[in-house]
Amino acid sequence: MLKEHLLATSSTLAPRLEALKKKQKLAEAVRAARNDVKTATGLILQNDLRSRRRVLKRLGFVDSEGLVTKKGRTAAEISTGDELVLCELIYGGVFGSLSISQLTALVSCFVWREKSDVRGKIPPGLEACHGALREAARRVGRAEIEAGIQVDLDTYVDSFKPDLMEVVTAWCHGAPFASIQALAGEKTFGGSLVRAIRRLEELLRQLADALKAVGDMELSEKFDAAIGKIKRDIIFAASLFL
Repeated sequence: MLKEHLLATSSTLAPRLEALKKKQKLAEAVRAARNDVKTATGLILQNDLRSRRRVLKRLGFVDSEGLVTKKGRTAAEISTGDELVLCELIYGGVFGSLSISQLTALVSCFVWREKSDVRGKIPPGLEACHGALREAARRVGRAEIEAGIQVDLDTYVDSFKPDLMEVVTAWCHGAPFASIQALAGEKTFGGSLVRAIRRLEELLRQLADALKAVGDMELSEKFDAAIGKIKRDIIFAASLFL
């Protein structure tokens, strides 16, 4: 029957068969390339995992046998902010020495990521703890670099912006929303402030729960008190849609 087919005597048969062979070879090459990519991706993920394990061990989140420490259990409960830097501050005793409003202002450095004209001043008495935050971030960044993880150290440290510290301090002390919006600057949308402070409340709650889970009730209660300072008025109005 093949001999009776019109293509059997067609002058285009040979070129068509050659094109089909090329197509099959290309398909095989694509499959091989995909397998290579899958293998390479697996190796990259394995290397990344090993690097991150080295970071955790270096910073004390796991012990020499790879078991999770108290510091590591605390970090595992935090997802809204940089858990490694936050735990460096917690276990470095930074939060324990601060007042409720100071603690809240410092945690605000972990939630403000929007570009705006916010250029808030670091409130009096918080210069040292803000410096401790930057040093903790630098310590984490260096540990990642030494473990083979690509990090721009200065960019990483600068990502913990102090821009909301003055705003949050004023809000903790009972300032109305219009006042903190003025502090933030005319180019900062009210919605951006609301989202940031709501995110701050979420992070404070995670910190309180994390510390409660590892038995540090005193510091946990301090974070709970911080929530009470900021959870009020229009920012947490039930009918506010953002």
